[in-house]
Amino acid sequence: MLKLTRWALSALVAVAVCAWAAQAQETKQESKKGAGRVRRAAEPPANSQDGTIVKVDKEKKTVTVKDEDNKDHEFTIDEHVKIQGPQGGKVSGLDDDRFAKGFRVHWTTDKDGKLKTLTLGRRLRGAREIDEKAAAAKAKAKAKAKDASKDKDKDSSKDK
Repeated sequence: MLKLTRWALSALVAVAVCAWAAQAQETKQESKKGAGRVRRAAEPPANSQDGTIVKVDKEKKTVTVKDEDNKDHEFTIDEHVKIQGPQGGKVSGLDDDRFAKGFRVHWTTDKDGKLKTLTLGRRLRGAREIDEKAAAAKAKAKAKAKDASKDKDKDSSKDK
């Protein structure tokens, strides 16, 4: 009888150890599955939209954005609004350089239409410099054309 009890107790301990080891192995495999993968954002809620910043008023703490249907929305940025970067990172408020005309944004509102979250788009490397160079080149071309038209006017007045 004593041998039978020892044998049953040993078998029970062996089963418990095997079950514990199997559980630990499954947990380890699950953690390896997610390692190295980029976390994808969940599907956006129904009350969310994408658009472009049209105007930022730092004194009034308002942001005007144009949605994809070309409709303007003006939002007040207060302490209840969560402002985040494209991957959920921190944003320094309206002082962030992405709060500028032309930057892409994504926002969600509550059922009353009040802004809940504002997600800023990615910074484009050199985009601002490219825009500034293009604007400078356009202004230079315009000035050159204006000078050319003045020269034509002078030449035509001399001919008369």
